[in-house]
Amino acid sequence: MSTSLHFATATPRDSASLWAAINAVAPQGTIALTDEVVQQIAELLEGVKLTNGQSVFTYVADNPRHASYVGDFGPCLLEERILAKLRETLAAHSDDAARMLDTVVSLRVQIGFTGSEDGPARLDAVNWEADTVEVRLTNGRFDQMLTTLEIPFERDEATGEVDFTTFEAAVAARGLNTGMSVPLNAFVACAKRHDATKVYWG
Repeated sequence: MSTSLHFATATPRDSASLWAAINAVAPQGTIALTDEVVQQIAELLEGVKLTNGQSVFTYVADNPRHASYVGDFGPCLLEERILAKLRETLAAHSDDAARMLDTVVSLRVQIGFTGSEDGPARLDAVNWEADTVEVRLTNGRFDQMLTTLEIPFERDEATGEVDFTTFEAAVAARGLNTGMSVPLNAFVACAKRHDATKVYWG
């Protein structure tokens, strides 16, 4: 079992409107691709870092029995040159695919690409903030991190929360002692960009 950190903001996302804009381009935000296109995109994005410091997760297939894959990420956080190349690759396949990329970029949400190993090759728009930083740990390791940060929590509860200012101060003062100051500082920086009010976990 694992636990993840999240943050909440004073102004919630209008998820319904974002999803409606995605569906106006394609039902369920899904557009059919080919394995060749997914392979090209995986090769393009392999090893690429986003402007928020996070890496794009890619799997580039080197065996015809497997398919390439690109995990969900925010394309608005790509370097302009790489974003332009990604759009060019999709536009060569279909206008709808390029239009979906443009929509995802303008909405600042995420996108993913999947080869045909477990279903049809496709592009999927994902109604989630483009700028995210994941901190996921086993439950025991997560409890240890909170203890080191001196953040109060209930050991028997799977969830909890704390004011963002308290969490930010704890990471600044004791984050180095957790052995994971880099992801914690990245999480705090991301939360600040979104004007977070609370940090919660579960």
